[in-house]
Amino acid sequence: MIILTIAGLNFPEVWTKLGIFLIWVSKVTSTPFYYGTYRSYGTGDTVISTSHANGGPNTPGAKWQVECLDGEAMISIQDMVFDFGSIASVWCKFLFPYKPSYTGVYPYYPLCHVRNYKNQFFCYDPGNHTVTSNSFMTALWDDDAAFWVYRARIDDDNFYKCCKTPPGYYVDYVSCYYRQTHDQYWEYYDAQFYLMMCATGYVYTGISKKKSPIHGEWRVEWVQCCRVGYGAVVAHAPPIVQTPNGALSSLSSQQRFNDVPSQVPKDYAHQYRGKRSVVEKTAIHTGRHSVLAERELGNEGAEENFAMLKAAEQHRRMEQARGGTLNFKTPLHAL
Repeated sequence: MIILTIAGLNFPEVWTKLGIFLIWVSKVTSTPFYYGTYRSYGTGDTVISTSHANGGPNTPGAKWQVECLDGEAMISIQDMVFDFGSIASVWCKFLFPYKPSYTGVYPYYPLCHVRNYKNQFFCYDPGNHTVTSNSFMTALWDDDAAFWVYRARIDDDNFYKCCKTPPGYYVDYVSCYYRQTHDQYWEYYDAQFYLMMCATGYVYTGISKKKSPIHGEWRVEWVQCCRVGYGAVVAHAPPIVQTPNGALSSLSSQQRFNDVPSQVPKDYAHQYRGKRSVVEKTAIHTGRHSVLAERELGNEGAEENFAMLKAAEQHRRMEQARGGTLNFKTPLHAL
């Protein structure tokens, strides 16, 4: 048998040491991908996880931590389990094949501006038409690692970047429509799937947040999708019909905080039961009444009242709260 030698090592020894080296390299090089921030696919799609991608620059000309790549536009957001009290990931899609490539060199789009979806819901600003027309969303920014949006005052910096379409492209504003983050019973579309995705050829051009009438915490409320066109400007009708069922939530910025959503039909009520919050002492997933909601509305004794209830009575009253129409200012001891 012939034994090959390399640097004094026989062949089996070489492969053994090479294998050890490759294992070491794989462990070292996997560290930057620990959180799996960017995942690009050969289909022209990029999924960006927001986990620990907080902070960094948030000016129009700088590269953001969560930002679509060259030629891409934002077409969906996702929240896993938090009723859109946070944004867990973003889906970007390559939509500008006639755009000159920047070969990975930033900026991907030279003309951009920054908005705050706490109170600036659209990329387009009628007061600044030249800068903001024909613009779409490309990036999100937050100062905490989970991209929370639910806390009053703490989560007021909800910045997003909008960029103008490349030469030859335009935004068809006639085609725009809204996708809400919840149904008419305020059950949110958080899932492992991207349920907030725009129709084919459409991009995000707006996003909003508002207080939920269920528990008084802030949530992402809707996104706006508009068609991107190329060449001669053509107007298309929206791809969906939004049935008028009372005042649309996407248009109800004047809706009173204490307005109560439609009652869930009893045959489906079990699907809408509240869940226990994943954050201590918040109102998330706790039904129609919560300690935090009362505390924020000025009832400082709510927590003490809640703690004094016996377990069985507490359970009964919470079940009643989930199925009833409570006023948020009703003290717990009066239920």
